[in-house]
Amino acid sequence: MELVECGTLKDVLQMHEKLPWREAAECAIQICAALDHAHQQGVIHRDLKPANLFLSEDGRVKVGDFGLARDLNSSRLTLDGQTVGTCRYMPPEQITGDEELTGSVDLYALGCILYEMLIGRTPFDGHTIVEIFEAHLNDLPASPRELVRDCPTELSDLVLQLLEKSPVDRPAEARTVQAALADILRGRPMRWEARSAQELDAELAAIDGDGRQPNLTARLHAMSAKSKAPAIRMHWVLPIVVLALLGIISLCILVLR
Repeated sequence: MELVECGTLKDVLQMHEKLPWREAAECAIQICAALDHAHQQGVIHRDLKPANLFLSEDGRVKVGDFGLARDLNSSRLTLDGQTVGTCRYMPPEQITGDEELTGSVDLYALGCILYEMLIGRTPFDGHTIVEIFEAHLNDLPASPRELVRDCPTELSDLVLQLLEKSPVDRPAEARTVQAALADILRGRPMRWEARSAQELDAELAAIDGDGRQPNLTARLHAMSAKSKAPAIRMHWVLPIVVLALLGIISLCILVLR
């Protein structure tokens, strides 16, 4: 198996709590690409979360840990009527153990992850698993636009659509979400019509521009380095202060003598 050495999205969020909206959208675009491929093969992940999103050196976000995946084409991997997954990213139909699950399960989890990247916390939480499940089933999340001043209205609306309680009210496919995110990043109205793989790939390439901007992994790790800087500076400041005080004390002793 491939070794992906640059950590996970969970590591980045633990360092920063949240991300700038453009980086969050870029992460989501790449997650959508992986989900689209899996769904095209009849596989739904069912446990999508930041800890399962790995950052590669070339700037790609890779979806891993398909241990709870469900193969819609094979009964051997199917766990009918069971609640499995990680509670803070689990859609209502998965909580209630519905037998007819679709790729919309993963799109709901993507909405939770996008919300967390933008806001710094998951949209539904509680002190117990039961409280978290109840929130998923009954509560409405606050609009990201109300909590993040520079979040585009279109991105906020897309996140809320991904978090709809009913699967039929969410976007139909991961590739549709990917195309909408590309429109948002390019600063134009979202187009929900189908686009060919070639057209969408060209649009995604245009977002990167001339390639002078560091890749996504490099940018996220550069942010981590900045956040560590104050701690590193304090690490050196204390010994310097102590040495300076010792020098002053020594000087005072010599003068008194």
